[in-house]
This record gives sequence, structure tokens and C-alpha cells, in this order.
Amino acid sequence: VSALAIHPVRPIIATASEDLTIRLWNHETGQLLEELRGPPSPAMSLHFSPGGSRLASAGANGLALVWEPLSLRLPAAEAQ
Repeated sequence: VSALAIHPVRPIIATASEDLTIRLWNHETGQLLEELRGPPSPAMSLHFSPGGSRLASAGANGLALVWEPLSLRLPAAEAQ
């Protein structure tokens, strides 16, 4: 794990890995909610927006991406 972020409201943790993926997990159940692919280098930093609907990642190459994962758009009961 190269970066980690905790959702501001829901029981969701985002992790970034050296395999160029970002995964969103329900930290209460351990269930994988979603896997994001696409950053050209491993994310070194992850941050949820204050409302929790977006996730920003920044890599060592200086590239920052903003994600709108489907699992963050689902009602809280469905994402658990």
C-alpha cells in the first residue's frame, strides 16, 4: 500500500498500490467495493473530498487525478 484515505462519513477506506490500482473497501466488513485503474504511476497520496463523493490521487510523477467512483455514488446502505 502506497497511500491510504478514510472516507469522511461512510465506512470506506481507499488504498493505492504499486500495481497501479486504487481500491475502495468497506472497513467494517472488509468487502472490496471497487477497483480503479489508470494512474500512470503509483499514487503516493489519496484524499476524499469533504462531502465524500470524489477521491483525489497524486503520484510521484506529479500527476493528480480526481475520481468519481461508482461506489461513492451509491446510497450508503448499498455500499455496505
